[in-house]
Amino acid sequence: MQQDRLDDVLLRAYDEVNGAIAFGEELWENSGGVIKPKMHQIVRIYEAVNQGTKRMVLEDTTSSGKTLNAVAIKGMMDKYSSEGKVRSLLIAPNQAISSAWAEDEINRYTDELGLKSQDVMRIEEGSVSDLLEKDFVSVNYDKLSRGDSENYTNEHLKKLKELLPHMDLVIVDESHNLKNIKANRTQAFTDVVRGTMDKNFLILSASAIPNRIKDAGYLLYMFDPIKYKHYARNPFDYQTDRFSVMNARNSPGWFTFGRDDLKNLLNLPELYFGDENI
Repeated sequence: MQQDRLDDVLLRAYDEVNGAIAFGEELWENSGGVIKPKMHQIVRIYEAVNQGTKRMVLEDTTSSGKTLNAVAIKGMMDKYSSEGKVRSLLIAPNQAISSAWAEDEINRYTDELGLKSQDVMRIEEGSVSDLLEKDFVSVNYDKLSRGDSENYTNEHLKKLKELLPHMDLVIVDESHNLKNIKANRTQAFTDVVRGTMDKNFLILSASAIPNRIKDAGYLLYMFDPIKYKHYARNPFDYQTDRFSVMNARNSPGWFTFGRDDLKNLLNLPELYFGDENI
C-alpha cells in the first residue's frame, strides 16, 4: 500500500515536471530570444497559469527575476483569458513603480516574451472608469498610509475599494512593507485582501520572512486569508503555532530562490566585504 502511494506521488511529480518543461519550451519559442526564463521562473509561471494556484509567494532573492515572473504570469493570463485581458492591481513602493514597474519596463518584458503590451496607470491619475480600462492599476504604499479621519477622507482608498471587485490579479511587491499590523498601510491593505479572496494573488519579497518571527503572521494571512485570518490583527506567536511557517513554505504556492541558488545559476564567485569586485 505504501509503495502504491509512493508510486502515485512520483507519477504526479513526473507529470508536473514534464508539463513545466513543455510549458517552458513554449515560452522560449514565443520569446524574441532576448529573454528566456530560467527553470526556476518557468515553474512559478506554470504553477500560476496552468496549475491554477491562485495565491503564491515568490520569496526570491534580489536579481532573480521576480518582476519578470509577475509580468509573465499577467501576460500569460491575458493570453488565456476569454476577454483577452485580466485587470491587475499592483501595490509597490513608489520608487519601484517609477522604475521596475514603469509601463515601458513592463512592456520590455512582454515584447520580448511575445505577450500583449500593457497599459499602466497610477491610481491618482484617473477616475475609476479610466482605471478600469487599463491592464495595470498601480498604488504605492504611501497611498495606503493616509488613513481616514473626521476631517479627512483618503480618496485613493475610496477609489481602490471601488476597483477591487473588478480586479483579477493582485501583485504585492516588496510585501515585507506590510509586516507591521498596527501601521495604517497594513490595516488599509486588509480591505484589499478581504476584497480579493477569490482572485489571483502574487506576493513578492526577497525577505518574505522578516527578522522578527512575530512579523510573519501578516504574510501568512495574505497567503491564506481563511486559514490564517487570526493574523490579520494579531502578531505571529511561535510558541502556540510552531508549524504554520514551515507548512506554508512547503506548500505548492510558496517558492524560494536564495542567494546561493542565484550564485550557482549565474556561476558567480564568492564575494566578501573588502573584495574589490564589490
